[in-house]
Amino acid sequence: MMIPGTLALLCMASLAVLIRTGWFYGLEEELGMGRRVLFLWLLVQIALSESVLPLTPFLQVQPGMFLLFPFLIRVVMKTEETDLFAVSSTLFFAGSLFFLGKEWFWMEPPGWLPWPFLTGIVLVGVTVLGTRRLHDRTAVWIGGVLLGEGLSLILHRREMSPLLLGDSIMRDFLWSGLSGLVFFHCARNWAADFLRRFQLFGANKGKE
Repeated sequence: MMIPGTLALLCMASLAVLIRTGWFYGLEEELGMGRRVLFLWLLVQIALSESVLPLTPFLQVQPGMFLLFPFLIRVVMKTEETDLFAVSSTLFFAGSLFFLGKEWFWMEPPGWLPWPFLTGIVLVGVTVLGTRRLHDRTAVWIGGVLLGEGLSLILHRREMSPLLLGDSIMRDFLWSGLSGLVFFHCARNWAADFLRRFQLFGANKGKE
C-alpha cells in the first residue's frame, strides 16, 4: 500500500520533469507563467512536501499550501470577465462536493472504493463540464479543494486539534487531480494537432 503523500510527490516530480523538458508545450500561455517559473515552483513544493509549520498551538500548515495561493490568484486573473461567474460558481460547488465527500468518510466506514476516488471522479466531471480553459479548471480544482478542506477543518476543529491544513491525503487528492487535468488538456491538444497534420497530409496527397 502506498504511503500517504507519496502520490503527491510523484505527481509533482512528473509535472516538473515534463514541463522542464518541453513536453507540455503551450502550457505557459495557458497558465500565464513561464516554464522556468513553473518548474521552480514545483521544485519548492517538492522540497517542502514533508515540512509542517506550527502557526499556533491549535493550527499547523504544510508550507506548500502557502505557495498555492499566489498561483491560484495568478490563474484567476486570467479568467475573462464573461466567465468569472461560471468559474466562481463551479469553484464553490466543487468545494462543497469535496467537503461532503470528506464528511461521508467521517460518517461511513470505508467501503471497497475509498472516498478520494469517488469524490475525485465527481469533482473532475464538475470541473471539466463547468469550465472550458485550463487556467479556469486549475482555479476551480485548487480553489475548490482548499475551500472544502477549510470547511472540514472548521467543522471538526475540536475533534482534530491541532488542525493541519495540507495533510498527506489532501495533498495526494489535490496533486493527482491537478496532474490529471493537465494531462487531459495536453493529450487533447496533441490529438487535435495530430488530426490537423493528418488532414493536411491527406489534402496535400489529394492535390498530387
